[in-house]
Parts: sequence; structure tokens; C-alpha cells
Amino acid sequence: MKRIAIAFFLLFTLSYLYSCGPSAAEQAQIQQHRDDSIKAAVEHKFELQKELTETNNSAIALQRQLENIKATQEAETDRMNKIKEFQFGRTTDEREQQIKDQSLILQHLQDEVAAINQNITQAQDKITSLKLELQKY
Repeated sequence: MKRIAIAFFLLFTLSYLYSCGPSAAEQAQIQQHRDDSIKAAVEHKFELQKELTETNNSAIALQRQLENIKATQEAETDRMNKIKEFQFGRTTDEREQQIKDQSLILQHLQDEVAAINQNITQAQDKITSLKLELQKY
């Protein structure tokens, strides 16, 4: 009698433990969730790579723009030096006005250089953060 009771107890325990696992529907749901997570991660990685490429291209364009502005700034500085030189037939007031006008142009160019340098720094920071985030994948 004890053996029969023990056998029933073992059979009941095994059937209980077997029924505790996830059902086929639950397993399919778990697998679907896992697949969705992987798909979302791959899509996010692709978006990060796309953003990194766009940011790199933007940084390159900013660098070119900076080079052009620096060349313009150099030409305008040369122009300022010529304005400061003696020119026959020019009054002192005309000279001072030309210097003032040229100084405004040079200041504007310096402001543009500063703004572009700031944008380049921001782009480089963004590139660094995107690269770090991509390393997680």
C-alpha cells in the first residue's frame, strides 16, 4: 500500500512539475518576443550607423566651409593691410571709414569661424557618442 501511495505521489509530482513549464503557446510568445527584440536592436543599430554617416558627412562639410571662410578671412586681412597703407587722393576720413568697414567684415568672419568651430566640436562629440553606442551592439 505504501508503495502504491509513493508511486502515485511520484507520478503526481512529476506530472505537476511537467505542467509547470511554459506551454507551446507561451513558448511561441517568448520566441516571438525574443525575435522582436533582436529585430528592434538591428534596426536601432542601422539607424545609429546611418546617423553616424550623416554626422560624419556634416562634419566634413563644416570643415570645408571653415577652410573657405579662413581663406576669405586671410584675403580680407590682406585687404585691410592695403587699406591701412597710404593711398594717393584719399582723405583721412575715407581711410578711417574703410578701416571701420573692413574691421566689421573681419569681425563677421571671426564670428563665423567661431560658430563653425563650435558646430564641428558638437559634431565630433556626437560622432564619439554614436561610436560608443554602436560598440554596445
